[in-house]
Amino acid sequence: MSVSDKLTTIIAVVRQFCRIFGKFTHIPIVLRKYRYMIGLKTENEPLFRKLFQLSIDFYLFFTAFYVNGYISINIIFSFFLDLSCTLVLVVEKMKNCVLKKCLLPFFCLLMIFLVLVPAASAEQIFTDPETGMEFVWVPGGTFQMGQTGLEKEDLVKVMGADKFDKYCACELPRHKVVVDGFWMGMFEVTNLQYRFFKPDHDSKSYDGHSLNVDNQPVVEVSCYDAIAYAEWLSSKSRRKFSLPSEAEWEYACRAGTTTVCFWGDDANFACDYANVGDQAAQKEWPVWTVHGCVDGVIVTAPVGCFKPNAFGLYDMLGNVWEWCSDWFSEGYYKESPEFNPRGLSSGIYRVARGSCWDSPPRYVRSASRNKRRPDNRSYAIGFRLVSLGTTESSLLRNPEK
Repeated sequence: MSVSDKLTTIIAVVRQFCRIFGKFTHIPIVLRKYRYMIGLKTENEPLFRKLFQLSIDFYLFFTAFYVNGYISINIIFSFFLDLSCTLVLVVEKMKNCVLKKCLLPFFCLLMIFLVLVPAASAEQIFTDPETGMEFVWVPGGTFQMGQTGLEKEDLVKVMGADKFDKYCACELPRHKVVVDGFWMGMFEVTNLQYRFFKPDHDSKSYDGHSLNVDNQPVVEVSCYDAIAYAEWLSSKSRRKFSLPSEAEWEYACRAGTTTVCFWGDDANFACDYANVGDQAAQKEWPVWTVHGCVDGVIVTAPVGCFKPNAFGLYDMLGNVWEWCSDWFSEGYYKESPEFNPRGLSSGIYRVARGSCWDSPPRYVRSASRNKRRPDNRSYAIGFRLVSLGTTESSLLRNPEK
């Protein structure tokens, strides 16, 4: 366990201890004993207790950001809940009755707002306690899967008809697909998260540039490795984790869009949203075909560095190719079922989606398909997980139960 993970665990234990400490008799006993010293009367104990809890939340609010680089929704929820309750208690202690009558309803409404807004957001995210991996709820829906007409025209112009038929015709015909809701990893699985499963895993390097930093996406993993990781994580939880189906992946990537990429049709905007083959990489490897922009990263980027799509998912295009659960078939789109397609029951290749950090524009598309042997390991391919589940708040608050 890393230092940051140990610190996060200690913080959680301290926070829970303080909650229990504040709810029962310890603080009132201390206050009664020393109330004259600290200038408080016993009737102010609830306010002092709430201020004590608020100070703990305030500390956690910023400590969590320092440790993790982001603030989880449960800490935000708790902070705003204690803040709003404290404001109500402050108003109740006011001696000016007129001012009290005016402010108390206002702070009650503020409390409701501050509690409900984070609670609504909390329904969209849960964190796996074993790895710290965050999952976003992707609501079910209908979409058109496959290339657009504009894509085909542009690809034929760039690649020529023969290469298009060889590499991109498998993305046709465009067809209607319906998927049920599911949880998807907000980020690709990182080296750190994978090492909970295989502590000695090495993602290696590329031309002297490390791919092995904790917050970079794990690479040098086969499809079998990714499946084994999902099974291991499932064994640690009452949730079932797996690789996404190809249909789930494209639906999540598009996030309601119908354009070539989830940010639009212009490939030169890619560097705001994806780590792709760019002009900085071309300086290192001059023969590459790249985008007409600079993303600021040479090889794999730490997950979450670029803008997310409308579902709040990061790096759906670029960074690393992502294994899917489907076996690859050139003509599968012609016979794919409409509801929750899962691909063929067997095959030679597995599907990979999403393009990677060295990809030229023709691969960085929501519809782009790739095929790899399931035992293939390379610098360019990793994965993210999905989980079927419910948005019930009881499960969200206690995802490990």
